[in-house]
Amino acid sequence: MRTIKVKSYCKTLTCPDARPIALKRFRHDENGGATLLTLYLLFIILLIASFGIDLMRQEMHRAELQANLDAAVLSAATVPYDNDPETPDAKDRLIDHFKKAGLEEALHDVEDGDIVVNAVSAKVSASASEKIDTHLMRLTGVDTMTAAAAATAKESVENIEVSLVLDISGSMRFGDRIGDLRPAAKNFISAMLPNEDREKTTSINIIPYAGQVNPGPEMFEKLGGVRYGTTGGDFFPDSTHDISHVIVYYDRDQNDSQPYDYTAKLEDYPSSERDKIVKDDLDSYIYFLDAFLRREDSDLSDSDTLVGASYKAGPMESGPHFLNGATAGFPPAQDDDVDAEYDFDDFYDEVLPQTSSCLEIDSSDFDHSGLPGQGNYEQTGHFMYWDIAANYMDWGWCPEDDTSIVYAQNDKDALRDYIDDMRLHDGTGTHYGIKYGLAALDPASMDDIVALKDGGLNAYLPEEKHGIPTDFDDRPLPWGAEDSKKFIVLMTDGKITAQYRPKEKYDPDHMINAMSNSDREVASHKSDNVSSFDQACQQAKNNGIVVYTIAFETNGDGVKQMRRCATSPSFFFKASKSSISKVFSAIAAGINQLRLTQ
Repeated sequence: MRTIKVKSYCKTLTCPDARPIALKRFRHDENGGATLLTLYLLFIILLIASFGIDLMRQEMHRAELQANLDAAVLSAATVPYDNDPETPDAKDRLIDHFKKAGLEEALHDVEDGDIVVNAVSAKVSASASEKIDTHLMRLTGVDTMTAAAAATAKESVENIEVSLVLDISGSMRFGDRIGDLRPAAKNFISAMLPNEDREKTTSINIIPYAGQVNPGPEMFEKLGGVRYGTTGGDFFPDSTHDISHVIVYYDRDQNDSQPYDYTAKLEDYPSSERDKIVKDDLDSYIYFLDAFLRREDSDLSDSDTLVGASYKAGPMESGPHFLNGATAGFPPAQDDDVDAEYDFDDFYDEVLPQTSSCLEIDSSDFDHSGLPGQGNYEQTGHFMYWDIAANYMDWGWCPEDDTSIVYAQNDKDALRDYIDDMRLHDGTGTHYGIKYGLAALDPASMDDIVALKDGGLNAYLPEEKHGIPTDFDDRPLPWGAEDSKKFIVLMTDGKITAQYRPKEKYDPDHMINAMSNSDREVASHKSDNVSSFDQACQQAKNNGIVVYTIAFETNGDGVKQMRRCATSPSFFFKASKSSISKVFSAIAAGINQLRLTQ
């Protein structure tokens, strides 16, 4: 039997004989198409990845170029601190920076107007670019790419205000820290005031602080300070003759009808004047006299009330006068009726000296950023808490008047001399330091500070009193004033402590002996003082003041307080004896630093 093969012309899947063949062919075509699609997608992915690698290389080159350009224009735009002809000019500094980075060919030509530098300001603009060979992108016909950068930097030293707040506590004598601070602070001043042009635009306040801050005797009076021992007013009539004796009246029994029950007489007044008091003005020493009588007279107790006083001067009998200035309605005691008599010289020997002028401010004065403004502030007494080291220190918790605040000065030599002549004092009241450093920059203080300008009120400097320079009639400038910047540089070698005061603030023992624990009382606790400190630091930062802080040879709370107060951690420095000069130099460079504008 012969088998005949028949060729089918059925072309559809409905054909029974053709179905297996058609399906097999279809599956073969499907697998082949998928493979081609996969290869195509992989090719696209590899192509994109290759582009990404080249683009990444371009961005890396651009970032490196931009960083070098930023640094170069910053260096070039720095206003020269001196007139040394050997100092490279701005263009040379710009080119030299690129040479050292191996990028000299990338820097574009510097055109006229790109660099403008003078004694008080500078502006430098520059651009650069590099050609970069591609790798895989060249497969698409792109052989090179360009990395480009441009920058403008400018520095303006117009209207700079600095408060330099320096710790002069007794611990600064340990390891001669004060000996390391002096040259560091003087070099800082030189960097801020390098030439006459800078002096016209840069004012420096120096705020030395120990246990307290002395705003100066003139500012003390202006702010309403009341000298210890005085009434703070003009309650007793001035005498036109030398006083010969004074009688003081006390009320020992407030329940009876008698205006006074006890009298004490101070006699044998000298004809010549005395330094500590105005002997013919009872207002200047009535409370010293009261304290003296209570110390000397065992019949007087704390419950006995001082009523007033009378005096005899020449043929005149004046008073009695109450402590508020009113004339008493009773006749003066007769000389032979007084209960006790004392000699003027014995009293005068126990009067505390008026060598300092600190105000007793409290936490409410930290609610604002200006100078104390309530008026009628008691004077901080003349005392020590720790023993004195006389070769380094002067007596007192409050720095003496020749170590009081210097306001808005630009005399470089005088400021440097002042730093050399500062004497150490007792205590560490860093919260007072930042308070006055801030107040000296607050525009609300302008009237009080400018009042120091001509005669009458003056800022203390070594051996003479300097007024506020004419250029600074408008300082402190308003917050946020155009082309101006305010800075605080705060340095300490310790930490904030409680504030102690003597229980008997007129006791002459404070002139020769440090307080014992039984002699003292707490005026403000450490926690309250730290809170006041933090408040002042925050006020400074809120008002746009840049705050640099230095913890010098200290640890623990002192470091934490300084770091917290700084504008940011990068504005805080921990300094040692070997690095303190570098720290002050770095801060001076930072203040003189410019801002990148493009």
